[in-house]
Amino acid sequence: MDIADKRVDFDTFFNAYSTAKARLIRVMIPDDKIELPALRGTLSIDAKAEGQHSFSIVGIERAFPVLATCVAQLRAIYKVSDSDIGALTAKPEVQPNSLFTVNDYPVEALKMGQSGTVGVLVWVEANGRTSTCEIIDSSASPVLEQTTCNIMKRRTRWTPAKDAAGKAVRAPSFTRIRWELPSS
Repeated sequence: MDIADKRVDFDTFFNAYSTAKARLIRVMIPDDKIELPALRGTLSIDAKAEGQHSFSIVGIERAFPVLATCVAQLRAIYKVSDSDIGALTAKPEVQPNSLFTVNDYPVEALKMGQSGTVGVLVWVEANGRTSTCEIIDSSASPVLEQTTCNIMKRRTRWTPAKDAAGKAVRAPSFTRIRWELPSS
């Protein structure tokens, strides 16, 4: 990735979505890699199969204080304090979608043709187990939401977060699970 014509190497989260009416590209850059003085000019992304994309980002630095306020408000709403995440050197990791199978689809949701995405905030204990699961954002039915949390708590084994000493610690994590009706 190039920011302001300077090559920046780090892991990014990149998704591209296309429909007949719209195209969305989402890039998530780690907070510690954002240098406000460098955020002037153009952001260029070589997304391989998606092609090369460039965006004007003049004035983007004005958005960061607003974003910081938004993050602080969300943390307060979700009861996640700075101390819960401030000392982490590694966040909890898991591939939760691999835990869900077609057989997990609730019969009630199948009969009613229900699908959607469930966003959950989970607390991952130092042993890698999910202790709590809270629905944060959902376009799915209540039965799919409940099934999501049940599976997250019962099956999910995380690589736990680590503190500066490398010790496994309790930490929050947010993830989304997409429920799609099985094709016939």
